Amino acid sequence: FNNLVVRTESGFLTNAAAERLKGAELEARYRISDDLIVVANYAYHDARFAQYRFFDGDTNAYVDVAGKQLPLSPRHLASAGVVYAPAHGFEATLVLTYAGRRFLDEENVAPVGGYAKCDATLGYSVGHYQLSLEGSNVTNQRPPVSASEFGSESFYRMNARTLWVRFAYHEL
Repeated sequence: FNNLVVRTESGFLTNAAAERLKGAELEARYRISDDLIVVANYAYHDARFAQYRFFDGDTNAYVDVAGKQLPLSPRHLASAGVVYAPAHGFEATLVLTYAGRRFLDEENVAPVGGYAKCDATLGYSVGHYQLSLEGSNVTNQRPPVSASEFGSESFYRMNARTLWVRFAYHEL
């Protein structure tokens, strides 16, 4: 990318000049039976600044971060899931997602480890109706996952565990 816009420590927008992204992704899906499917995927990303002089407020100087990994951009991403979904009756899903080690800053001096997230659904369907209990981030992991508009040293954490009940009507 050219002319990538990023936020600075002070929250102002600046032009990061250029970044480079290389990677690959694999995905697999296997139907064990009519009602049971297993899915998995893996992605490798190498996202780096190709050209960027970052202003470091701590040293009050510009730092050349060309070649550094983009903040909050893990190299390894993976997920695996099991889906049990018959036409009627009990149904369930379980999805595990992994994001690998990444850096919190442009200079790559603040690494954070990877994390795993688990989402699950249990439900029952009859005719047009479906009732389910759904959970996102059921292990309640709260790692930083996205940069804030307040600058490059502020982050948003993953949403906390969320549970909800869904009642749905589906056309057949």
